[in-house]
Amino acid sequence: MLDSLRNAVDTVFAPHRVLARMPPNAALMLLAIGVLAWAGPNLRSALRGALLPGWLKVFLAYLFLTVIALLATMMFVMLCRDMVLRLYRHRRVLIDSVRILGELSDVMSALVQAVYAGGTHAERQNLGGLVLRCLVAASCALFRNSRGANRALLFVCTPQGGALVPFKDAHVGFTSEEIELINLPIENSVAGWVYANAKPYVAAPAGQDDLFAEIQGLSVPQSVLCVPVTRVGTGGEVGVAAVLSVDSTEADAFRDYNARQLQVIASRVSDVFAAMSQE
Repeated sequence: MLDSLRNAVDTVFAPHRVLARMPPNAALMLLAIGVLAWAGPNLRSALRGALLPGWLKVFLAYLFLTVIALLATMMFVMLCRDMVLRLYRHRRVLIDSVRILGELSDVMSALVQAVYAGGTHAERQNLGGLVLRCLVAASCALFRNSRGANRALLFVCTPQGGALVPFKDAHVGFTSEEIELINLPIENSVAGWVYANAKPYVAAPAGQDDLFAEIQGLSVPQSVLCVPVTRVGTGGEVGVAAVLSVDSTEADAFRDYNARQLQVIASRVSDVFAAMSQE
């Protein structure tokens, strides 16, 4: 909870976000304050040379300062109000995400059990592929409204090793032609790093990340979140079976707690792989 609150505050109060999301009225007030501050010295010179009573000059000077102070106060109030509203909406998004994951938990468990209960090995493979597609779609839907997610897919290692490719039809937001283009090297890609290190990774902006591997023919996402799908071997060793990846059209979209949310779905993906591999 403390991590979520800290990330929420960082998201709302970061200086570049405040400037980018400043309300239009507050921006106009800031412009007016700048113009008045620039005109202040000229006004002072004009008042000194004007043939006006002394009390009137003092009154106009105080009126000028009062207008600036009033505009600055109104701008500060509007910014505070906007930040509080954004923080509240961000908190609601966090609560809704937790609620959605809780509601999906029972459904995902039932889907995994359905794969385990499949008849033949081929039937479990077909049903497991369908369930994996549903889980990938759920991972994209989880972040669509709050983080601008528009694509998601499941990577697996090629039989020869050294590269990651999409797993069958477990993808959302990609055309069949685009899926054919995806073949990422493990040594120099975000998904490859996650596969090799068994840790989540956030690339934002994705195009400027050293690990991001651009694929010709695919649009470059603004942000990428990848989490490992771990598995436990027969000897108890923990390895990586796949990588679950979500793309976003928003810059700096994902946070650490989003990785933890996506890992909930990744754990179910791991269960499906286990069910599909049983004899």
